[in-house]
Amino acid sequence: PSYPCQITELNLQGNRLGSESCRLLCTALDAAGSASPLRRLNLNGNPLGPVGGHAIAALLASSSCPLQEVDVGNTELDVSNLIAIAQSLRVNRRLEALNLDNPIIRTKEEEAIQYIGKALQVNRVLTSLSLAKHQMSDDGAQVLAERLLDNRSLRRLVLRANRIGSTGASALAALMLRHPTLAEFDLSANRIGDIGAKAFAQVLRANMATPLEVLSLCSTSLTDEGMAAIAAACLKPQKPEAGSRLRCLLLWGNIFGPKTSPLVLELCEPGGRFHECSVETDFLPRLVDGEVLVAHQEAYHFSQFASPKR
Repeated sequence: PSYPCQITELNLQGNRLGSESCRLLCTALDAAGSASPLRRLNLNGNPLGPVGGHAIAALLASSSCPLQEVDVGNTELDVSNLIAIAQSLRVNRRLEALNLDNPIIRTKEEEAIQYIGKALQVNRVLTSLSLAKHQMSDDGAQVLAERLLDNRSLRRLVLRANRIGSTGASALAALMLRHPTLAEFDLSANRIGDIGAKAFAQVLRANMATPLEVLSLCSTSLTDEGMAAIAAACLKPQKPEAGSRLRCLLLWGNIFGPKTSPLVLELCEPGGRFHECSVETDFLPRLVDGEVLVAHQEAYHFSQFASPKR
């Protein structure tokens, strides 16, 4: 007797699947079409290469593709694969989460970001996108921010470990003041500096006027000045009586200096805004012998955004 497949999730992360294995898998999924119960596919860490990448793109472009979540981070995709996958996002009506971390990029033109941005302008389904380690510069970040102004569905955006500086960060912060759904944002391991920090301070000060719930700025080259601007914005939001949507703020890997430390102590101590609103952080301020010391602590509920640096 034949038994219908009931598998909804397939995790093949960290194996040695190459281009041919990926092609065969995609062919089988395409043949099964919408009748397949599979919704989540994780191929992270397999050497799929360009041939495998094009097979993934072709599958995602199929009108019968059943997948809702796809992870092809760290799979040796090239720029042509990213462009092909971006083109598939223009027609795909099911995919909700996509990880494209750490492709192989040998040029500085950032052509793939142009295509991804254009796809996001018209895609109304994707809610989570990870573009870590794309060598994205300020120019690429500005392009992405501009394109996302037309997007109405993205809820989670990960841009960690790129080459985004203060200009790109400012453009992304301006986007967050206007985007209707972007609630979780990871810009960690970029050199946004104090100018970028002050731009995000405006987002945090806006409080309930934005959908922001999770912000990770770990290891982003913030000095005491930029960190103090962020802490002050959290202490004195525009409408404190409205409460807070913010659930997590991650800042470890930056400088908690004499300006910042007293402010974060006021935020986090019993009766403080973060304490009252149950905002999770990766820093723990304590008053010791009249001096505020700040230590690292795990962000248990948002560990996927945590900085690897200690």
